[in-house]
Amino acid sequence: MAFLLLSARILLAVVFTAAGAGKLLDRSLTSNSLVDFGLPPWLARPIGLLLPFLELVIAALLLPGRSAWWGGMGSLVLLLAFTVAIVTNLVLGRNPDCHCFGHVRSRPIGWSTAIRNGALLMCAAFVVLPGRAAPISVRDLVVGLPPWQAIAFAATAAVVAAFLGQTWLILHLFKQHGRLILRLDELEKLLAAQHPEGQQPRGLPLGAPAPSFELPTLSGQLVSLDMLHSNQKAVLVFSDPNCKPCTALLPDIARWQRDHGERVRIVLVSRGAEKINRAKVKQYGIRELLLQKDHEVAELYGTTLTPSAVLIAIDGSIGSRVVTGPDAIRNLVSIVADDGAKNVGNGLGKALPIAMESHAGLPIGEKAPTVRLPDLAGRMVSLTDFNARRTLLLFWNPACGFCQRMLPDLQAWETNRLRNAPDLVVVSTGTRDANQKMGFRSPVLLDSAFNIARQFRGGATPAAVLIDDKGTIASELAVGVPSVLALAGITNAREAASVAKAQRGREVHAGGQPHQLASRL
Repeated sequence: MAFLLLSARILLAVVFTAAGAGKLLDRSLTSNSLVDFGLPPWLARPIGLLLPFLELVIAALLLPGRSAWWGGMGSLVLLLAFTVAIVTNLVLGRNPDCHCFGHVRSRPIGWSTAIRNGALLMCAAFVVLPGRAAPISVRDLVVGLPPWQAIAFAATAAVVAAFLGQTWLILHLFKQHGRLILRLDELEKLLAAQHPEGQQPRGLPLGAPAPSFELPTLSGQLVSLDMLHSNQKAVLVFSDPNCKPCTALLPDIARWQRDHGERVRIVLVSRGAEKINRAKVKQYGIRELLLQKDHEVAELYGTTLTPSAVLIAIDGSIGSRVVTGPDAIRNLVSIVADDGAKNVGNGLGKALPIAMESHAGLPIGEKAPTVRLPDLAGRMVSLTDFNARRTLLLFWNPACGFCQRMLPDLQAWETNRLRNAPDLVVVSTGTRDANQKMGFRSPVLLDSAFNIARQFRGGATPAAVLIDDKGTIASELAVGVPSVLALAGITNAREAASVAKAQRGREVHAGGQPHQLASRL
């Protein structure tokens, strides 16, 4: 009996030592975990700071015989509180991460977590039930042994404890490493699904002025950006003579320069030694090549990857996102060179259809999730209040630099919005004051936990989705400044503002008969 009591105390001491030490490595993690379990933040912070020290004190009390009962009582109370919290969250359908041992072991709780705590709770009760009479201690166990046996016992116990501790740590490090690998695989698959090859969110914003440059041809003649797009679109293809995918694309580039020269100017912008590039030009029949020293021009357009390409509109603005990879470049040239592409860019913007970055949001046609959030005045607002018209649901963060970048365009659009444009509803994180400073005319709903965005399968800002007048999803989820503006039909909002003003002026001069400008949506 005495040996079993001692074993239970040692087990509890090891567990509480590991838990306290793990939590001390990241105290903020403990506080955040307590909030996830349902404690208010004002209470979770002090408890999170004190909890690891309390666990270490309990572990220290469990080993000496005179204080073992108090250590057992402390472990009993603490384990009971943990178990009640775990079971309550499971019954409510919540599975917050259990950071019982800090970063060493962190995963969502389940009924196995409750069972584990229940077993430890029984050990604590086993220590407490015999009462406060001083139980046997480790010292009592070895004091009657001959010196050499006592030393051997202590050494063996230390080795066993070190081995078990090291094995436990390595096991959980491997598990943690395995989970990280799985998470990385999931992220790579998600990125691959959301951003096909060549459609990574690189490059300058659509409609922005293309950076000017001046590069030599192989004959030494200097060619500027203005010379390239003076009377037609131009596609800049960034290449490297030592890049195998670039070399594989050279026959296509030669063919495009020959077959599509009247529709679009295909310009190969290469780097490296003149001799190597001259040999490539001769081998594949490249008609137009500009030579940069390294990546200095490519970097101006937001890329150092090869092969990659970008469209320059006739007015010298960015006409597409930077696309990367042979297949993506072929797709870009195919769209630009197609006869139907001559009409691309009419209306409010000049961006190609491939420029919209869409993510794997909710399926089109599915009923939009329920949205009920407080606005800046504290009134509860539901998304169904806007069901009479199409609604652009914009996910926002006042602290997001990309959101700040597109704010002037949104404000210009709000001020001069066309009649058939969708209503705008902003779902934002952050404080009420921070959102008020944004100056939106449209309703702003506060979602500090970003739960609504996750229901729409979004996680980044800015992002947006279009909801029709029946409350169903009408578009894919657009993420990023160019994509969100394109979804709203305002790839260049300031241009849209001037168009809208001119349009209203024509309506007034026409005796009040509206001539609505067709929306891109």
